[in-house]
Amino acid sequence: MDDPSAVNAPSRPANRLGQWARQALNLRAPTRAHADGWALWQAACAGDQASATALVHQLTPQAHGLALQMLARREDAEDVVQEAFVRLWGARPSDAHGAQLATYFNTIVINRCKSWLVKRREFSVDPKGLTDVSDARQVANL
Repeated sequence: MDDPSAVNAPSRPANRLGQWARQALNLRAPTRAHADGWALWQAACAGDQASATALVHQLTPQAHGLALQMLARREDAEDVVQEAFVRLWGARPSDAHGAQLATYFNTIVINRCKSWLVKRREFSVDPKGLTDVSDARQVANL
């Protein structure tokens, strides 16, 4: 990194991370298309701003679509994806079990969506409630 004014991606304020995510939502083509996700993540964590930007461009469209499908509100989906990136920057996976970074990231997004739905009281974590919903769906399909 030759730019002395650049700082590490993980230590950037959340609003800067949000700006990257918003840019990724508006720009379709990633700057480093299909580069290895884990290599980009390692470079971003080491402070390479271009890698961090490329990673956001690469991961955001699918993650945003997933979050939008689960939450049905664009603003909530954007917030969840931003939270997921904050968690990704802070993550130190010792073993990703051979998973691609996109799979790892989408798992973070799904878990954040579930938490968001629990906060909105639209997703029950009560086993009895989940069983009732499942039983009702099975009866409806008969």
